[in-house]
Amino acid sequence: MADNREKIPAVVILMIMLISSVVIYILLVPPPVAYKLLGINNTTTSPGFTVPAGAFFKNISTYIGGYPNPQLQNYPIGTFGVSYTQKNYTVFSKKSLAVSSSLFGSSSYNLFFNNTPSDTYYLLMNVGSVSGSPKLAVSVNGSQIYSVLPTTNESIAIKLPSVDSEKALLSVTNYLNGFAFSQSFTLDNVKLVKQIGNSSNMTSAVKVMTFSGIGDYYLNYTPLGSGNMSVYINGIEVSSISGTNTKTTSVTIPPSVIASAVRAAGSSQDSTVLPLTFNVSFEPGKQASYEIANAGVSYQIPSIAGNKISLYYNVSSTASNYAMVLDVASIINSGNLTITINPSGFSTEIPADKLAVGQNAVILSPSDLGGNSQNGAFTGTVTLSSNGLIIPESITIKPVSS
Repeated sequence: MADNREKIPAVVILMIMLISSVVIYILLVPPPVAYKLLGINNTTTSPGFTVPAGAFFKNISTYIGGYPNPQLQNYPIGTFGVSYTQKNYTVFSKKSLAVSSSLFGSSSYNLFFNNTPSDTYYLLMNVGSVSGSPKLAVSVNGSQIYSVLPTTNESIAIKLPSVDSEKALLSVTNYLNGFAFSQSFTLDNVKLVKQIGNSSNMTSAVKVMTFSGIGDYYLNYTPLGSGNMSVYINGIEVSSISGTNTKTTSVTIPPSVIASAVRAAGSSQDSTVLPLTFNVSFEPGKQASYEIANAGVSYQIPSIAGNKISLYYNVSSTASNYAMVLDVASIINSGNLTITINPSGFSTEIPADKLAVGQNAVILSPSDLGGNSQNGAFTGTVTLSSNGLIIPESITIKPVSS
């Protein structure tokens, strides 16, 4: 006996499968993406301080205005000295020692020490007393490098020659001079000093406001001095010089350094303007000395299309006056800033000569924000536009007492 079952249309099954797929996808993707798919604007910003009740605050991650021609921004580092300094380290020290000679032969004080071929060694000593007229000689690995007829209270400083071996023998010898049965001398405060090179480099962090990394970046500097020197940006070598150089140098910052700085900026992908940091290091070679003059980072910005910002605001309607504060991070091209508020239609302008980097405040009346309030709040949009090129940071609208 055959079963009599009700058939479900294929189109219904397909719709169920599509709806199920969308639900599963929304559950799996990150919440901000899911909100946008559903048409929900759930983006929140943190101003770094507590926003008072009834106030409005918004971070701004894009620019205002535009400019049809390329712009050059300079971020100076300054003038400073970079040198390879020396540090002295005492390898051996003896307060006093006596060395004598006789008809039977000379005598020596011998010292073995660990040698570093790249460092420089000095023998320092004072002659405490002398008996007769002995000859004092100093040898390194059997080769005499210094000799003198010492006198009482004489100070002796000898630079030792470079030795390739890791071990070295230093000898201070008393040779009988002329006819005598014996001759001697004493040496006080005997020291073997190693001079260690200690590279004194200079690193400076330069902050650049950039349009999502686009444009060309250059490091400019004038080296005054001699020796070898390497230049690094964010740990990547970008330039090196040797010998004597007084020529102004301009180095293109590699794209890999720019890409790394953009990632390190930590801004969201929808930010048009990013603050990049370049850590510029000048490191001299051994025994080099330079003064770096006119150092700085140049940012060649391409032409920028015009842009204005419209933000939805909600602020308490209980105050007699309001303060709108626009925090400006950078002014690339000077221009007037126009503020338009709807639905009131209020418009005001901050002239180019009044607009400044930092906080710019405008006092508003309740009628400027919309006149009639609903549910204890003024709501509407505030639009920012400019005939210059301005990089804002945030905007605040807050009630103020009369």
